[in-house]
Amino acid sequence: MRRAVVVAGVMAFGLVPAGAAEAAPRLQVVAKGLDNPRGIVVGKDGTIYVAEGGNAGKKCVGKGEEKVCAGPTGAVVAIRKGKKKRVLKGFPSTGIPGGSAGGPQDLAFDRNGRLVMVLSGMSASGRAALGPGARKLSTLVSLPSRKVRADLARYEARHNPDRTPPAMDGLNSNPQSLVAEKDGSVVIADGGANDLLKVSKTGKVSLLALFPTRCAALPPGFPADQAPPPGKCAEGQVPAESVPTSVVKGPDGAYYVGELTGFPFATGNARVWRVTGNGRKKVVADGFTNIIDLAFDGRGRLLVLEISHKGLLSGSTAGALTAVKGGKRKLLIGKGLTGPSGLAVKGGYAYIVNGGVPGEGGGKAHRGQVLRYRL
Repeated sequence: MRRAVVVAGVMAFGLVPAGAAEAAPRLQVVAKGLDNPRGIVVGKDGTIYVAEGGNAGKKCVGKGEEKVCAGPTGAVVAIRKGKKKRVLKGFPSTGIPGGSAGGPQDLAFDRNGRLVMVLSGMSASGRAALGPGARKLSTLVSLPSRKVRADLARYEARHNPDRTPPAMDGLNSNPQSLVAEKDGSVVIADGGANDLLKVSKTGKVSLLALFPTRCAALPPGFPADQAPPPGKCAEGQVPAESVPTSVVKGPDGAYYVGELTGFPFATGNARVWRVTGNGRKKVVADGFTNIIDLAFDGRGRLLVLEISHKGLLSGSTAGALTAVKGGKRKLLIGKGLTGPSGLAVKGGYAYIVNGGVPGEGGGKAHRGQVLRYRL
């Protein structure tokens, strides 16, 4: 993703944490006080694991709006019977201290029941500028060993599959979501590179699918001098990258990939793609806005989580959860979600990370939550 402020995880969009989720029907607060929480997975014993993006750090590069800081503040949180504990600490976190930051991004259980995790990040050169403490950004790691299984930023630097010019931040990598397969491979949606990657059990990275840029209308009154070049788009439109933020394996064995979409984050511009194991892809659902995660429930419905139902430039931080099956959709949650950032399904419940992207000036008062919704 190029036109948003890509620091890590879900970028610094200036969203505000949740405040009144407890009042929403069928929603229960399972945990709160999480620090930039992102992806979520639920174990067989009911333990909930959350990738906690952290709060950046003191090692900074750049100035003004270009300033990015890093530090070992990322973690993995385990939640069991209402109690939470940071079971793994010290992962790199980048962003703006006191604001949005990311590092640990998403989790999955591998074929041996062990956790694997992707850390969000940036280009390989940007990572290097932050020093040795940031070298695990944009990688796939095994837990609890923290061994790097694949370096996604290095792959992007060498191959740049979408051919975006390096001068336009075309070597950016920002892995967002993953699926661990029974053969030991891992499939990863990289929002910075606009692609779906496959990492073999030996660590070899290969391209599974690319997701194209499309044209989107600029918001009314948006300053023309702040807009990207129109390229091949019509007047009043600009190129909007796909920015895949989620991947889940469907009951049919295919991968389903959800788009955030890049600037201008247009309402109704986000799609869900179905990608086969040989890389063939097609759009199976559209008309969504800023998708941040996907999951299938026990009834075979695809659950689509939007980080902002009205668009990230609308000023609204309200998210939404929608169920899709057979061409029909049902809005499950239209109120009570504010900047949600992760979704998992287990035992008839949807577990939602809420308030995962704090607003500017959030300081240490991060109020990310895990909510449980009865399906």
